[in-house]
Amino acid sequence: MSPYQHNGFIGNDIKLWIDNNRQHHGDIFGIAEKFNSDCYAALGKATPHNKDKRELIVSCLFPRTMELFQGT
Repeated sequence: MSPYQHNGFIGNDIKLWIDNNRQHHGDIFGIAEKFNSDCYAALGKATPHNKDKRELIVSCLFPRTMELFQGT
């Protein structure tokens, strides 16, 4: 695969970056993984009502927010 500068996270360079940073900042990675897991558990339990526009909006935006969090 191409370097990170050409394909972003699809490239192999990100694996090296993750390994290096996980060694130095393992506690932060652990917190982020726990937060991610907790959020997806809450998302799985959500039951938005189709007549409440606020619930529908939140149920659509929350997964997108989680995708952005994972990308970050």
